[in-house]
Amino acid sequence: MRFTLLFSIFCFFSVNVFSQEIAKYLVLSDADTALAAGLQKELSQYRTQSDSLTIIQIDSSGTVIKNSIVLSNSMISNAKSVAISADKTTAYILQSRGEFPDSMRYSTELDWKLPIGNTLLAVDISDITDLKIIDTINVGKSPSAVVLSPDGKSLAVTVYEKHSEIIRILLEDNRFKYVFRHPHAVYSKKGNIRATDISWHPSGKYFAVTLKEDKTVAFYKFIETTYGTKLALLGAPVEIGRLPTNTEFTPDGRYCLAINRDNTEAKNELISIKFDENGNHSIASRQQTGRNPRYFDIFPDGKKIVVLNQEDPEFFATILNDSTSHFSISLFDLNENGTLTKAEKSKIAGTNIQSIKFDKSGKKILLSYSQYQESERGRIQSYRIDDDNKLHKMDVEVETPQGTHFAIKL
Repeated sequence: MRFTLLFSIFCFFSVNVFSQEIAKYLVLSDADTALAAGLQKELSQYRTQSDSLTIIQIDSSGTVIKNSIVLSNSMISNAKSVAISADKTTAYILQSRGEFPDSMRYSTELDWKLPIGNTLLAVDISDITDLKIIDTINVGKSPSAVVLSPDGKSLAVTVYEKHSEIIRILLEDNRFKYVFRHPHAVYSKKGNIRATDISWHPSGKYFAVTLKEDKTVAFYKFIETTYGTKLALLGAPVEIGRLPTNTEFTPDGRYCLAINRDNTEAKNELISIKFDENGNHSIASRQQTGRNPRYFDIFPDGKKIVVLNQEDPEFFATILNDSTSHFSISLFDLNENGTLTKAEKSKIAGTNIQSIKFDKSGKKILLSYSQYQESERGRIQSYRIDDDNKLHKMDVEVETPQGTHFAIKL
């Protein structure tokens, strides 16, 4: 894995924008994904770029300022591979996988066994002209998700380390200070159970953790003891389905939403779990999504949820077959009783759409593309949601490096 800042790229260019407000985006790009995707027509090729973190800033005149630094990151990970500090000056980046060596040849017969990662980076993004790594920490094998606490004072990370699957990191001046390791306490004689996703309750008192092989979402509470703060299971884990993936609490903390992914379209679901502080959790609602639901995000007021689906039968069909993938976006309403209602489903063109996020207003969603249609570059693209839950493509679109797999508006 690469932990050293190799170079930075600083450039200006123009883009069509209607808003006079300054916009700032953080973008992660995975070079291994870009080269493996067959974006060029040759059957094999050598590395031509590196993994990177890019900050893009659009001023009121429509001029785009962009700067990148090289740091290892991987598309083959959770959407929660980055967390942003409360003051928006620091990005915490998981290195769940390493990069292939520069000499590695890529082909359509790519082996996805990338080197295992174990590092969390703190990157100073306060000055777009001077992006730099300010701290690193070894969190354990194959970290899968990182989230910031509601008070902004600590991070939670899930890793593939038996009896130390949940990591808490206390922060000081946005740097790593103390590390605490906790077991998820759900084990089986049939094999290891991995913690693959984590969400922090808005109160800061509880976690939701996805336990992949157990096919459940487990809830945890903090307990103060004479030996320090401990994590304890809060009630029985909630059964989700064949492959539970991402979770997220609603802003009011009353419900936890989860995705179940299955090979059959009928079993791909968005699930609403009623959270109970006494541990009596229950499933409030289930609704079918599109095929291969990848990620979802919750509207700022908690009343709408947007889900990104990859409609191809095979998850990596696009990457291995050099074809245009078929994506859709499912929009759901969530009522006061936790009931989900399907509001709309829209097809979206593009190759390898990797992430989906609401903006702060909740009126627009931001998509990141590892390749945008016939282009050999990535892109971030905004869509507006109207009062009838229809999606409308906006003119604001910014070119990004190949292999872009995450974008967020800062």
